[in-house]
Amino acid sequence: NGLHPCMGFACDGEASDGLPILGLLLVKDSSAGIGSVSVTVCRGPTRSGVFTRFLGFVPFKFEMGLIGALVGRAFKVCSGWDLFHLELERIVNMLRNGGYDRSFICSIVNKEVTRRVDA
Repeated sequence: NGLHPCMGFACDGEASDGLPILGLLLVKDSSAGIGSVSVTVCRGPTRSGVFTRFLGFVPFKFEMGLIGALVGRAFKVCSGWDLFHLELERIVNMLRNGGYDRSFICSIVNKEVTRRVDA
């Protein structure tokens, strides 16, 4: 980079048949044939999985919006229902670690998935 001394670029290589790029993880899909690729959400090594605590000083609307945003991203990014399901399980586990109630999470997830599938 010759434009600015504080600006740098990094390049990640392929690891475990996956290539992380712009928040996506491109994975070789051997079950679908030669040259097939599946896409899912990329979780980098610096990703802590920590969100706002459910009982913290955050408006209820923000907590609902967080779940909706995570589900929406997974729905748009994942290339198959199996990958989408795995990503939803990761989301639920991360939120449960933050004190979110499973029934609250599931109600928002169901609403978001229904809204996106019916659209």
